[in-house]
Amino acid sequence: MRERDLLVGFGQHIQALRKRAKLTQAEFGKQIGLGSQAVSNLERGLSFTDLGTLFRMSQVLKISLGALFSWAPKQGLPREIARQEELADRVRELLTSDQPVTAEEIADLVKGLAEKPRKR
Repeated sequence: MRERDLLVGFGQHIQALRKRAKLTQAEFGKQIGLGSQAVSNLERGLSFTDLGTLFRMSQVLKISLGALFSWAPKQGLPREIARQEELADRVRELLTSDQPVTAEEIADLVKGLAEKPRKR
C-alpha cells in the first residue's frame, strides 16, 4: 500500500468520525487546534498531523488513539505509521497516568520522536 493511499484512507476515516460526531470542519478544527483548511487538507489526504493533534482528535471524538487508525489494514501498515501509533499511545499513557512523568520517560519519548524510520 502506498503512502498516498494511507493518507487518503486516514483522511476519509477522520472525516467519517467527525461527521458522526456532528461537527463541522471549523468546529472540529477549533477543538483540536487546527484551522478548517488544515482539517480539509487532512481529510483529503493532502497532509498529516503531529502526535499532539492526534491525541486531541481522539479526545474530541471520544475514541482511543488506536481507533483513529482502525481503518488501516494492519499487515499493510507502513513502519512509520505503526511507529507513530506506538508513540501516540505512549503519549496518551503518560498524559493520563496518575503517576508523575519522569525526565527519563520524556527523554525516551523525545528520542522516539526524533528517530528516523529505519530502511528495510
